[in-house]
Amino acid sequence: MAQFKTNEIVHFLKHLTMVVMVMFCVGLTACLDLEEEDAVSSTAANEDEPEAKDGIPRKDGMTGLFAEEITEFTKTDVYGAFANQYSLMYEDFSYENEDGGISTIPMPFPLIIANKCNSSKESCDLKKVMVKSWISGFTDTSKITLMLDVNEDTIVSPSFSFDENALLALTSPKKVQRQTEVFTLENGQKNLFYTNSTSVTIHPMQVFGQKEEAFYYSVDYLSKPEKINYWYSVFVTPEADSIAAMVGEVAKKLPNGKLLVYQQYPEDGSVQESLLRVVKAVFEVLQSRGIKYIEETGSSSFGQRINYPVETLRKKQGICIETAVLFASILERLHFDVRIIAVPGHAFVGWMIEEGGNVIDLMETTMITDMNADFRDAYSLGIDEYNEQIRLGNFVTNQSSIVKIDSARAEGIIPNNIP
Repeated sequence: MAQFKTNEIVHFLKHLTMVVMVMFCVGLTACLDLEEEDAVSSTAANEDEPEAKDGIPRKDGMTGLFAEEITEFTKTDVYGAFANQYSLMYEDFSYENEDGGISTIPMPFPLIIANKCNSSKESCDLKKVMVKSWISGFTDTSKITLMLDVNEDTIVSPSFSFDENALLALTSPKKVQRQTEVFTLENGQKNLFYTNSTSVTIHPMQVFGQKEEAFYYSVDYLSKPEKINYWYSVFVTPEADSIAAMVGEVAKKLPNGKLLVYQQYPEDGSVQESLLRVVKAVFEVLQSRGIKYIEETGSSSFGQRINYPVETLRKKQGICIETAVLFASILERLHFDVRIIAVPGHAFVGWMIEEGGNVIDLMETTMITDMNADFRDAYSLGIDEYNEQIRLGNFVTNQSSIVKIDSARAEGIIPNNIP
């Protein structure tokens, strides 16, 4: 259940009250002229406008139908990295209504629809309504069909499937229009009574949305702020061809060319030591790629830009989080229980030394960019950095967090499909 600040709830309830008043006025002849004018402009369903968008005729007697987007809760920024997983990121906003019950507002594009009827002016009956919404060039067309009884209202939110190729083609934020149309379906005819075009900014798939986005997250994410960073896991792409291609190279560096994960090589004294052997092989394979470390430029006004592993490999350069998600991608591909350690201004990787265990090993991943670096130095530095965060108390205050990739996957947060 999503939560909002008290002043925003009050603002929303005032807005909702105004909407209800407008709907009430639509069906009554006693409203003030100004109120009638407002109602007409909101619904665009009046006798003076015989045609609607695309030339679909309006129908007499539809003045009882009303629709309006709830702008206070409508997203105006869509982050490509999460676009097809918004159903996980957002939950319905619930609030106590005036009757003492619980009402909900679906997120993140809420639209209120009502069948308010004045029986003295029109025939009042059950209405079948269809809502269509889309973003041209980026999504499919979302369709919602519902039945509205007399004096019944409801709130819906369209759910899109985004075209990943279109998102991948973006190199900078692009302002587009999200289109919404609402029809009645009667006698095989579609009768348009509401249309709206809303400006939306779509951000490239490499942008990790602003942390303020967490304001809309479910109560679970709000009560556990470290889980906001779970969304880093969309950048961990173990199924990418570029990641799969490196598995063979890693195996060649291991005894008898055999990959053992959470198993012990005969040459080693423990499973932990064998895991370090495999991680060292991954380190050396990535080190051989000649990736250069670049300084973190910080977040833009729209959020932090993160290249996917295939892009880091292709460009041969990366910031700390990019080397971390690259390394994590290979470890997840090899079935490690992998973690990303997100600390203020930095990130590196860790892995559990036992499946389902509670002891972690760590490594500073930026050291793959140093051709003279030794794996043991990267291993020691990772442990030192982690212990420093414990000393500072940053894991307790949620300034630092451990991103559990397996937990993120269990919650349905999947890698983006990056070729």
